[in-house]
Amino acid sequence: MPVQTTPQQSAEEHERLAALFREDRLAFERERRRLIKDTIARYDDKDLRDSLERQQQLLDRALRGSGSPENRLSLISALFWDQVINRFLPALDGTSRRIKAQAPTELSGPKPRLTLVDKPGK
Repeated sequence: MPVQTTPQQSAEEHERLAALFREDRLAFERERRRLIKDTIARYDDKDLRDSLERQQQLLDRALRGSGSPENRLSLISALFWDQVINRFLPALDGTSRRIKAQAPTELSGPKPRLTLVDKPGK
């Protein structure tokens, strides 16, 4: 599971990595890979770890030939929106349809009734 950090810890880590990127790109790349590997290793489910490793390999392979920081940004953006549009939204829509299809049968039964009564003494 991901480790919880405070906003200050996150800012300090960002500054450390940004400085490393400016000073030594190869060291930054080694550190980036180590952090990704450590994050994936925290998950107990082996199938999930394998899936995350494959996804990271595909991402690294796609970005390797990008050529420039601008192209990397464009490629990452395109990959992100591809996932949102072609995977997340259809999955969300499918889940919504399944919930709506199940709702009438699961919620069936006597409906509450409201009966108005006079208070004693009125």
